[in-house]
Amino acid sequence: MFNAAEIHQFGRSRHMAGTTLLTAFHRHRDSPFADGYDIDAEAEALRHLIDAAELDPNDPLYARFVLFEERSQVLRQWQAEHALRQRANREVSVVEASRMEEIGRLEEDGEDEMVIHTHDAMRLFLGRDADPATTERGMAGGKRVAAALRQLWHWTAQDNPYVDWALVQTVERVEAVRQQLAQEAAGIVAAMEGLKQRGLSYSIVRSAAPVRARLGFRSPYGYGIAALMVDFDYCVRCLKSAQRRDLLSSAECHKRLFTLKHHIRSIFEQVLYLQKNLGQEDLRGLCRADFSPAADVHGMQRAQRAGTLFQACPSDVFNGDRKPRHSLRRIPSGTSEYQSVDVAAGGESEPANDLI
Repeated sequence: MFNAAEIHQFGRSRHMAGTTLLTAFHRHRDSPFADGYDIDAEAEALRHLIDAAELDPNDPLYARFVLFEERSQVLRQWQAEHALRQRANREVSVVEASRMEEIGRLEEDGEDEMVIHTHDAMRLFLGRDADPATTERGMAGGKRVAAALRQLWHWTAQDNPYVDWALVQTVERVEAVRQQLAQEAAGIVAAMEGLKQRGLSYSIVRSAAPVRARLGFRSPYGYGIAALMVDFDYCVRCLKSAQRRDLLSSAECHKRLFTLKHHIRSIFEQVLYLQKNLGQEDLRGLCRADFSPAADVHGMQRAQRAGTLFQACPSDVFNGDRKPRHSLRRIPSGTSEYQSVDVAAGGESEPANDLI
């Protein structure tokens, strides 16, 4: 049935449709008809006539059925007009509205790029594969993680609560590390400013030939990783500037860099873990409805499998009150259907902070 709210603009400005003089019918305040005719409620009340193989004119509801058919025809006509005008206001002609389809998709007005000054930041962005000739382990880089986040972003369209939770916690962890990087750099800059007042003017080191890396990410989350990389790059420059000016010892500089790298790599490894496990064949199609008591057998199996891999999804994420920064989900958040399910697979009212 066509959504009454979509065609509400038509009904209020038209005369009451239908030639049958009848006032005994269901009404609703949001009806598109001037007299409040509730076509959905009437369809339920007249179901036996609508589904009947042969109509009985002697049925006491036959007159209401005739009116229902008239109103349904008018509603279909309004719907067709509404579609032809691209859902525009009635004052807009069909020709004018058709121009909507002529608008092309948005394109970049230039190339996005990221400037990197340090080997530390560039290695963290590119990653490192395991060396087959040695026992050296590989390292996930920002480029690979951006691709994994793009996949998770696409999966948000499936209404998967664990995908939402993966993105929520990833963004939260990235923001926390970026704040840490900013504080680290700000502390060194403040120390240099203090020395400047006493006659020592120091600058932040930079590369004689910085690398300009092109950014062609296909999801907003990739650009979040790029922002993390340039923040880390600047922090490395500040730390090495402090080391060169004897504001930090070599050991202390190395320790701080190692700690920051460890935090970032921990985020990267978790993203890849989540992307790998959420993409398992027996979890494909996992959605919030699978955790409902009314879920089918396959849905229950997916929900049970998710419970064996991950901790409980927080209720505010499951209910849609806390959403990913970017999502393709089209289901309205906080619906009563989802609010009735307090725990997603974990069975805890106070779930842990991470999926793993």
